[in-house]
Amino acid sequence: MWQFFAPDMQKWITLAIFVIVFALILHRKVPIQYLSLTAAALLIIFGIISPRTAFLDNDNGVSWDVLAIYFGYGMLAIALRVSQLPSAIANYMLPKLRSEKYALLFLCCLAAFLSSFMANPVVVLMLAPLAMEMADRLKSSLFVYLVGLAIASNVVTTVSMMADPPAIILAMQTNMSFVDFYWFHGRPGLGTLSVFGVIAAMMVLMFQFRKLNNVVDLETLGVTISRTSVVLMVIGLVGCALATVFKVIGMTMPSVLVLLVLATFISVYDAFFPETDDPGPKRMRLTLGPSAVFLLSCWGLAVVPNEVAAFLRWQGWVGLVLGLLALLMLRRKWMDGVKEFDWQSISFLIGIFIVIGSVNQVGLLKDLADWMTGIGLTNPIVLFVIITWLSVLLSAFIDNVPYTILMIPVCSYLAKGLGISPFYFYFGMLIGTGIGGNITPVGATANVLACGMLEKRGYKIELGSWLKIAVPFSCVAVLVAMVLTHIFWYGS
Repeated sequence: MWQFFAPDMQKWITLAIFVIVFALILHRKVPIQYLSLTAAALLIIFGIISPRTAFLDNDNGVSWDVLAIYFGYGMLAIALRVSQLPSAIANYMLPKLRSEKYALLFLCCLAAFLSSFMANPVVVLMLAPLAMEMADRLKSSLFVYLVGLAIASNVVTTVSMMADPPAIILAMQTNMSFVDFYWFHGRPGLGTLSVFGVIAAMMVLMFQFRKLNNVVDLETLGVTISRTSVVLMVIGLVGCALATVFKVIGMTMPSVLVLLVLATFISVYDAFFPETDDPGPKRMRLTLGPSAVFLLSCWGLAVVPNEVAAFLRWQGWVGLVLGLLALLMLRRKWMDGVKEFDWQSISFLIGIFIVIGSVNQVGLLKDLADWMTGIGLTNPIVLFVIITWLSVLLSAFIDNVPYTILMIPVCSYLAKGLGISPFYFYFGMLIGTGIGGNITPVGATANVLACGMLEKRGYKIELGSWLKIAVPFSCVAVLVAMVLTHIFWYGS
């Protein structure tokens, strides 16, 4: 690899490129994927990082496992939407809720549930029409509905490892499995701790909705589920049970094979024998093939070995295969699915992985960690609180993906210097990063979408009104999850 500059000069060049690209990302006038890819190209051309390291080193370059899982669950989210799962849940539950505050709370809980395994903007787009209908029929402010929908979809970013790119990034870069997200090193994992934060946040939302007492009277569609769909879901459940048995008795590969064969069978059956009969007047059809495959994929993430197979980890292969099966289930709409998928984020991630890898490789992240401890920040609890709430503050204004990639090695250096587990800092950082985007209207893509819908309908986005709903909701979620993280992970 060519070397044009001395080590100290490499640091200055890398720092300059890093600062400029982050400033332009914040400015949001140029598509962020172009910025990250251009910065990555410059770092390679200047010899700061070699092409081999950039594209083949999982620690200092592109994490293809993250991209594969993001691809898989992004494609599956499209298949689940086409299968009518979100609409079916809403159509089944809303007629049973008579008070507006409970109906709105259910809508937010549904958004949180779906966002645990689907991209937040997708969930907002799916449920926004229902929110608009509710607000219109009940003569209520659409602002409360769409803000509630957006922040509820964002609060679950650390509930599962496929909920949001930062969660995927942490899981892959620390070799965490699907199960590790819930029970890790003999104690509750990040996902379990986050659930309690989400519950606390929803209680805050219920308090904020307490005066919405209009009677809900919405005409919804009935839900029809065919016997075939039920059979496919049963096959998925049986496959998960068999895989669990094989895993428990130490037969990992048969466990993986069972899940792969059944997921492929369900996808092929769903693709070539679609349910086309008319469900009847005022009824909608729910197909469960994609839901069964989703279930099998979750078990797949839980049982596959935590090691590299060819150029991907096993978890990455689960994501890649899942994405291909989701495309198959889209049938003739597969090209629409390809067009709908968020390729811009994939491109952005490729570039930003290389940028942060370069920053780490030249030693800037270690320098930052040494500086923090050098100025007296040596108390782990103080650092934990600072990292968590600084992450909340910064994520309210900047993209949480590059911030997460940047902070993981910083947390590692700090923990190593203090002789404690890095997961204490990892979890605090990710909790703050994931939920902090709720604070402002521009802190998350879901928020931007909700604001755009409101502005098109004549609503003026006032920061004070947004903060009144978002700040208590988000801060309680962070506080509860942070306290539980301290209780279970401090001193580990």
